[in-house]
Amino acid sequence: MAALTEWSTFLRQSKAQFTTTGAIGPSGPFLADSLCRELRRPNRGPWKILEAGPGTGAVTRRLVRYLRPGDTLTAVEINPQLANFLKRSFRDDPSLAPYAHQVEVVEADLLHFEGKSHFDTGVCGLPFNNFSLDLTQRLMETLERLLKPGSLLSYFEYLAIRRARLAWGKGEAREILGRLDAYLVNRERLLGEQPEVIWWNLLPAVCRRLRMPARA
Repeated sequence: MAALTEWSTFLRQSKAQFTTTGAIGPSGPFLADSLCRELRRPNRGPWKILEAGPGTGAVTRRLVRYLRPGDTLTAVEINPQLANFLKRSFRDDPSLAPYAHQVEVVEADLLHFEGKSHFDTGVCGLPFNNFSLDLTQRLMETLERLLKPGSLLSYFEYLAIRRARLAWGKGEAREILGRLDAYLVNRERLLGEQPEVIWWNLLPAVCRRLRMPARA
């Protein structure tokens, strides 16, 4: 029942606000596990974990499984309906309620979110391929500000979607996407670690990981 409610909520919000939702369905378990890989590191201390754009909580449900004593998870969601859905889930869903004391769901635009401290790792569900270059740059700069130097940011995109849109796009739309592609490729070149292709997903996806740079 929880999964059905999650899907129906996701589909309603995706139809209404596809630019900020940017997916055709909640992330599958294999993709979610890949995004959570950093939390499985042995011998780590208590961490402050940031999730940007949790949506209905498909990845959040995996994240909480890897929480250790002293960990805290802050999930920042811009969509009020999705944020409220996730808050209710931590109150009413028996599989999530035990973790509620370690989790804070914040309804906010990430660009205006003021974290109380720097986070030890971040997981991002924001659909960068739907955004302008300017917005993507500002979001990446915000994530870099919120995360500690040397920490890992994990995010995903659907496999080959950007390449297909570049190949088939025309005119100004193609130019805009081309500038975004050049920026993301350069970020990957400078900060990226080995990406992971997840074939077992509703649409095959790539989990990308960026190691946050030292601050000047």
